[in-house]
Amino acid sequence: MGKRLILISLIFIITFYLSAQAQEDKKEEALPSGMEKMKVGRTTELVVPVGTKTYKKGDLVVLESAGEYVARRFAEMEERLLRIEAREEELAEKIEKIDAMFIQIQQELLNSTKEQEE
Repeated sequence: MGKRLILISLIFIITFYLSAQAQEDKKEEALPSGMEKMKVGRTTELVVPVGTKTYKKGDLVVLESAGEYVARRFAEMEERLLRIEAREEELAEKIEKIDAMFIQIQQELLNSTKEQEE
């Protein structure tokens, strides 16, 4: 009877330990900012910078190199900056037109109030 109790206790302890270990493995690890997990293949997960591209070479899945990543991101940022600058110029032109219209309306109001006073 004592051996059975020890055996059952041992089985219970091992089962409890394995289930606790499995739950710890399932927990998400905190990723550094700007990084993401990328699944490559069926079982492999890599931590890579956000937006890293992959391509296939035969049966291999290849991640872009750090130099390719930086060059691509730099080119994307440059394009975005050019679009922002173009939009800024459009908005500046619209503001100038609105300002000119506002000045013209002010002048018309001043002229009409002067005419009414006379």
